[in-house]
Amino acid sequence: MSLIGTLPNLEILKLGHYSFLGKIWDTKDHEFQKLKYLQLELPDLEDWNSSYDHFPVLERLVLMNCIVLKAIPFEFSKISTLQEIVVDCCGKNVETSALEIQQEQRDLVCRIPPQPLDDPNPLQTEALLEELLLSASADHHHHHYIMISDSSLQTTMPVITLMPASVFIFN
Repeated sequence: MSLIGTLPNLEILKLGHYSFLGKIWDTKDHEFQKLKYLQLELPDLEDWNSSYDHFPVLERLVLMNCIVLKAIPFEFSKISTLQEIVVDCCGKNVETSALEIQQEQRDLVCRIPPQPLDDPNPLQTEALLEELLLSASADHHHHHYIMISDSSLQTTMPVITLMPASVFIFN
């Protein structure tokens, strides 16, 4: 798997039955650095040991028939780009870990309130984002910020907010 993980432009990876042999998957630094979509259908995989910085731009994680997998790595709650986790016909532990990741991301939302910008010029926006990210990094968390317009402020000022990943569970 290490060879695949080091492919420099790999953005989509779908691993099906028998494409991965073994019960343990240990990812390493500098693997999967551009991977945005990961789909696993690995009924024999039990342990998945990985860090958020092994999948720094992952947007979608799809797990199917991973019936003996103990958990999704909790570190995935720190992947700033993670938007969606889909769990289909997996064990209860996988479902629970997906919901725990979502809850951790929601908890991060509560820790960082929306920040209105007085002047929506790009330099100020970038500076504020950098300041928020630095303060968040000091707390060892990475966040996903999205610019929105908040009509409740009765202005067109952009507001910075954090969006947790969506979790879909199918049985």
